[in-house]
Amino acid sequence: MGRNRKPISTDNPYTMRLATMLRDDLLDSAKLTFEELAQRTKKREGIETISRVTLQRAASGTYLPKEKTIVAFAVGCGFPESTEILLRLRTRARIHERGILPEFGPIPHPTLISDWRDLSRSIEYLYEAAGAPPFREIRDKSGNPHALSVSSLRRIILRITKPVDEQQLLAIIHGCGVTDQDPLWRAAWAKVTSTTAGSPGETDAPLNRLLKRMNRTSKQLTPLYRPMTRPSVYEVVQMMEEQSKDGETPRISLLVQGKNGTRMMFGDDLAAS
Repeated sequence: MGRNRKPISTDNPYTMRLATMLRDDLLDSAKLTFEELAQRTKKREGIETISRVTLQRAASGTYLPKEKTIVAFAVGCGFPESTEILLRLRTRARIHERGILPEFGPIPHPTLISDWRDLSRSIEYLYEAAGAPPFREIRDKSGNPHALSVSSLRRIILRITKPVDEQQLLAIIHGCGVTDQDPLWRAAWAKVTSTTAGSPGETDAPLNRLLKRMNRTSKQLTPLYRPMTRPSVYEVVQMMEEQSKDGETPRISLLVQGKNGTRMMFGDDLAAS
């Protein structure tokens, strides 16, 4: 359309493809400016109003747009059928950005889940495979938001605790985009609740994995207390959260204590988190 544009700037190949589709395939095909597209989002029912600046950023590659921004972009340009592939690209971009899923290792099929450890790892895997969406987004997509508070979901994803019942488990599964496997997950729940073996609270594994993940995904793992002598069992004494600059990725701080009484605080920006 003869515009002078900055090149799309990102090292993430999926973000690059997403931004290119938004700008070159949708916006140019619709022959719209960003201001005109922003005005369209105000007039269309079923989509949220998105500002010109936010739409420009979405197509710049400098950040990963929210799902509602992508939906409004596609519908506003007159290509609602492109929403699905755009959202898939967003998920792949998040997976690439976090770098956790490729290192996660194999998980059992729902029919082979045998204990709480298997179930907790499977839930975390589904969360990562969904692109680690904001907890509120999972709750809102769960189909049963009353069964799934944001605080409970956070603790379950971090493998600090476990679902309280089958209803809550299915809400998490649905919120992560898996809606056609209810009988398998019900059977898995019946199996793990028939035994107390491998409960998340009984071993170091969940917290060890969390700390390992924090160390891998953060630019800097921040110890605020003196180093901990390795105890036989960790306990999360307190978990604190504050919103990060992007408004979507919380900053999580965990105060953990060993059986010997030594404490340590860890801080990290986790998108799951």
